[in-house]
Amino acid sequence: MRFLSASLVPITLGFLAGPLFAGSGEHNFQAPSGNIHCVMQEYEEPQNVRCDIIEGTLTHRRRPKDCDLDYGQAFYVDARGRGEVACHGDTIVNRRARVLNYGESINLGGVWCTSERSGMTCRNSAGHGFSLSRAKQHVF
Repeated sequence: MRFLSASLVPITLGFLAGPLFAGSGEHNFQAPSGNIHCVMQEYEEPQNVRCDIIEGTLTHRRRPKDCDLDYGQAFYVDARGRGEVACHGDTIVNRRARVLNYGESINLGGVWCTSERSGMTCRNSAGHGFSLSRAKQHVF
């Protein structure tokens, strides 16, 4: 099953503000392809990262019974837990976000993300997280 996210407009103006690590507490970045957008949140405890994938083959199709919102396009991990597919009613897509070039990584507290030609991988120090690409999305 292929998908294209219908919710591409950021919910809050906070997602439109400033470059990565500008002190806002939310640090937005995207893959060079523009298909994966992420936000790291330093003011949350524990620190966390969420990434949304705009287009690709949907790997996680089975929506949990307790999820009445969108499912399968948003992924989350914090500094302490396992990677998750998020039940969400918003998007973090920010077309003006800083590009995390292939081979670059970003680290905030206990979470970090690495951009590669094969996709975006985000994890915590325990090794839990997610890996996203057009072809496949994997949580671990």
